[in-house]
Amino acid sequence: MIDSKTPPSNTSTESNNMKPTQLTTRQKVELSLGRRRAAETRFRFYGMASVFFGMLCLVVLFTDIASKGTSAFKQTSLTTDIFLDSSYLNLSKDSQADDIRFANFEGLIKRQFAKNFKPNGRKETRELFKLISPGASWQLQELLLANPEVIDTTVSVELLMDDDVDQWFKHDRDLTEDETNNRLSELQLSWLNNWLDSGKLDDHFNPASDFAAVMTCSQADVGCPFITGAEKRIPVTYDDPKAFDQTPQQKEKYHERSLQIATEMHYVFSQISA
Repeated sequence: MIDSKTPPSNTSTESNNMKPTQLTTRQKVELSLGRRRAAETRFRFYGMASVFFGMLCLVVLFTDIASKGTSAFKQTSLTTDIFLDSSYLNLSKDSQADDIRFANFEGLIKRQFAKNFKPNGRKETRELFKLISPGASWQLQELLLANPEVIDTTVSVELLMDDDVDQWFKHDRDLTEDETNNRLSELQLSWLNNWLDSGKLDDHFNPASDFAAVMTCSQADVGCPFITGAEKRIPVTYDDPKAFDQTPQQKEKYHERSLQIATEMHYVFSQISA
């Protein structure tokens, strides 16, 4: 006898095993929305990761610029004692400002250095004096203009050092002899290392306010459009000798430009009156 009963159908199994072509429109839309949401989540994640990576690169870049550029805002100086000899300067406590401005402070500094370090002969004397910045005499002048009472006393001052000393102190002193392009002699380096070991040679930040910035680089308007703290920004530009880097004329052109700037700036500042 044939059983006429029909076996029960497994609707749950059939629903789960439905092929995409068998899905309803609602089910297809829900699957599509799920994939789209997952793609949008990944896209947002990648976008945020890119933004954070870009910000990290900027932080690294500006940190590198700041760390390498900080030395440009510092100047190397030597802490030493100077006796403000009234007889040598031909000054007194009652001297007028104009008399103080024309006093021979440069000669006073050189005389003190020769006395303290006792160079042997003219060549060593010239090498010693080359370590001193021309701006050092201005420091003593400003000191005496501000306080004439210090005449005939010994004052401790941080005298500015020459550009070659500044370059050596900031960049070259930790390099090997083959890595440096140093214009300092062995005798000059021995003096500098002695001052460094004694703690007298150091660098300090430039004034933060109440100064004028004289821009000498031909690219100053682009590279330094704003100088923080400067009351006035004066562009007196020169062609950058960097164009002669790695050429036989490099040393000659750098010296030529340095001498030109120093000569012209010295004349300009000698004409300034308070």
